[in-house]
Amino acid sequence: MIKTLGLAAVALASTTLIAAAQTPERYASPSSQGACYIASDLTGDGLRLTAWSTSAEPGSYRLVVTQRTGGGGFDIVQEGDAPASYQQPEWLSDIVLDTEARFDARLSLWDQRGQLICQTG
Repeated sequence: MIKTLGLAAVALASTTLIAAAQTPERYASPSSQGACYIASDLTGDGLRLTAWSTSAEPGSYRLVVTQRTGGGGFDIVQEGDAPASYQQPEWLSDIVLDTEARFDARLSLWDQRGQLICQTG
């Protein structure tokens, strides 16, 4: 299920643009705290980016995927509650992009006090 909460036109000021047809793997490795990451895999519908949390405490997350098009770009924003992770990573969200898309993905994770505990991408 894709929970798209916002879609806004933006100028392309993104830092890293990736061709979506890359080999499936972790797109953004865990931060120094190791509390979140973005994984990628190819599906029949395109390239799926999946946001994961490995934080032992609950909080909230925000996944921003900036997709570049011929004349500019746009952001896809997904955000919500992040459950505590105990024995294994917790799924937060996913999005499927066209395999020809160029994009930049960023994931941020905050604890319940609003303190940033992970930022990747």
